[in-house]
Amino acid sequence: MSTPQISRRSLAKGVAWAAPAVTIAAAAPSLAASVGEPPTVDESLSHGTRCQGASQEPAGYNKGYRVFLAVEPATAPAPVLVSVVNGSGDTQTVVRGPLAVSGKPGVYEYVVEGGSSATWLDITYSIGDGPITPGRIQTSPHCAGYEY
Repeated sequence: MSTPQISRRSLAKGVAWAAPAVTIAAAAPSLAASVGEPPTVDESLSHGTRCQGASQEPAGYNKGYRVFLAVEPATAPAPVLVSVVNGSGDTQTVVRGPLAVSGKPGVYEYVVEGGSSATWLDITYSIGDGPITPGRIQTSPHCAGYEY
């Protein structure tokens, strides 16, 4: 039984196909290190204001909240609110947003309608291609005339 011989041509083709894979694999660790942490909502800078009904801003909406989410880094895209549940356990409905808050880079406003006015909101959100992430933001009364 004889050992098969590999031609120089076959060897050259194999090297040509392997070279890009080796180059990509060698670059992967440096690419991973340069990406950094995914963007997040900064809960300490994010909050909501409770709207008591159509008599408060934004007019025409029922009871609910104006929600302000601050992202880090501020250059990240606006968060997509996946779910909003108030502290009473009532599911809320996002009816407007995200709207960039003028003069506040990385801050976005949403209008959320819902039942009762609890003092916090449990949210889930995603930013860009990032994962769905949970968070909790505090709320305060009187959304009429409020500016972030």
